Amino acid sequence: MLEDVTSLSTVTLTVNEILAFTPAEAPGFGTRVSRTFKATKANLIALGQMIVILIVGFGPWLVVFSLPLTIVFFCRPAYLSGNYDRDFQPVETVITLGNSERDFLVRASSLT
Repeated sequence: MLEDVTSLSTVTLTVNEILAFTPAEAPGFGTRVSRTFKATKANLIALGQMIVILIVGFGPWLVVFSLPLTIVFFCRPAYLSGNYDRDFQPVETVITLGNSERDFLVRASSLT
């Protein structure tokens, strides 16, 4: 039984030495252009995927914001839509308060 246990703790290594190692040549211009094009293509695909994810992420928020904006658009006052009296001139009124020597110019605007 002890012999079975010791065989489990044995590690066998095989090492091979390369006698005449020649390093790989530096990539040529065509290889570098090809690698750059492939990397650019991969980056463009990743950008397109991020844009789609961004649009999908904004989808629920468009629903949330479109309801209040629709209500504001259809319930806006007439002066926002340009349906008001363009010849309207504000009325100027001078008011003296109590015993004060100062007069205050108050512009009272009304649509009548």
